[in-house]
Amino acid sequence: MERNWKNEVSELREQLEWLNLSAGQHRVVFLDNGAEKRLVQYKDGTGYKVDFKVQQSGSDKVKVWSVSKADEPTSRSLWGQLSLYAADQGTLVGKEVTVLVKGEGTSKDYTIMEAISLSLPKDQKTLIPVEESV
Repeated sequence: MERNWKNEVSELREQLEWLNLSAGQHRVVFLDNGAEKRLVQYKDGTGYKVDFKVQQSGSDKVKVWSVSKADEPTSRSLWGQLSLYAADQGTLVGKEVTVLVKGEGTSKDYTIMEAISLSLPKDQKTLIPVEESV
């Protein structure tokens, strides 16, 4: 069977650039609530990533922000902060947050300033719902 290359080309999509925030303070707008988590292979094991389409304030360029999601995320992790903020707001779509970045390379620490005052509900000890933790 012969492949129809014109059809293949019509199905291609533009590769989005990865968001790479330098140390400092940045404003980021979320364009979606993130893609389904994907498994990632690291030197010392595996983990999960969730990709968000975002724009930095003042830019029209859409980029992908890949956020790690641990098996047991904490409320201080980037994933935890985004989860608390999204739960408080009802969504991330269209929300603009201030991201404080400390460190460089693979040793960056992220703080979502809008999530600082948020915390887990008093009756909840984990970010993992009971039915998912089994």
